[in-house]
Amino acid sequence: MGNLSHAGRAIQINACLSSIPSYAMGFYSLPEGVHHKFDSVRGRYYWAGNKINGKYHMVKWEDMAFPKDFGGLGFTETRAMNIALLAKWIFKLESPDQSLCTSLLRNKYLQEGGVFQCRAEEGSQFWKGVLSTRDWVKLGTEWLVGDGRHILFWKDVWVHPCPLKTSFPLLFEICNQQSILVAEIKQAGIEGLSFRRSFGPREMDEWEELRVIIENISTSQTYDTLRWALKDNKTFTTQSLYRVLTFRGMIDTQLQQLWSAPCPLKIKHFIWLGLRDRIQASANLAKKGWSGSVLCLLCGEPETTKHIIFRCPMATFVWCLCRDVLGWDRIPVNFDDFFCLAQLRTVFKHMNVKLALLAA
Repeated sequence: MGNLSHAGRAIQINACLSSIPSYAMGFYSLPEGVHHKFDSVRGRYYWAGNKINGKYHMVKWEDMAFPKDFGGLGFTETRAMNIALLAKWIFKLESPDQSLCTSLLRNKYLQEGGVFQCRAEEGSQFWKGVLSTRDWVKLGTEWLVGDGRHILFWKDVWVHPCPLKTSFPLLFEICNQQSILVAEIKQAGIEGLSFRRSFGPREMDEWEELRVIIENISTSQTYDTLRWALKDNKTFTTQSLYRVLTFRGMIDTQLQQLWSAPCPLKIKHFIWLGLRDRIQASANLAKKGWSGSVLCLLCGEPETTKHIIFRCPMATFVWCLCRDVLGWDRIPVNFDDFFCLAQLRTVFKHMNVKLALLAA
């Protein structure tokens, strides 16, 4: 296993090392020290394999452990996965599920309301871990009103696309019942709300709209249903919450093109490192304290990532062959130029390129 490429180690990390804590993460919120240790072990194996002597880590683990389409290498981010696995318990407990486990937890912790009304300082370590995920769950949940006993009138999403405290901020700020339930409002009507001061013109406009909502509240004898608004079918999955937690704001279209290309995974990992100027070139190693020569052994120029892949005479010769085989009008001078010239799915389907990759 010590001779595996980075791609081979990545497969083993995802299949074995990343799955080791999964069972525990479904029941406990693991301490930061445990997550850090898992990151350290996986990072060391990716860069050095099972060799005793360590190797330079060219990329920080946090820049590798998130989804590929956001620029990572797809390694599991255990902190985010821990939250996603624990959050699943909230949906089990807020569902009509009557299994032995959920019934026991409801009788022990939920006799006076739902999960979102519990006090976080009470209960076992398991229960505290589940409650610690509530703020993350609220990011993507909405309620289907049943009896209204588990839905916070102001703070939950149940009638508008956002909480009523957001739709009516002036009223919420002066309301004395900021944690009142929908069931309580249904029973008491508009008299169930009191305010610290009289309304001004702006508050009065909000109040007229809110009165309509209160008068139209409809409840039933069924259980309130917690739904996951970030899925089309409204069903919660740990993967969907994990995607939210690891979202990096922008999808990298270059990397999408790379990961979908029909070429060996080790080539994709090499290009990924090259895009970040993190190949173990002499110039990069020197920045980490390496004492060897920074000059290319073939041409005597400084050995940088760009030199190895594009500027070295040997690299230029290889690119000229690719240009002739693929019909390009020039050779690429950097990665942006390469992605511009090459439609990767087309390039790697070419038989001559496949033969060259087999040799690699």
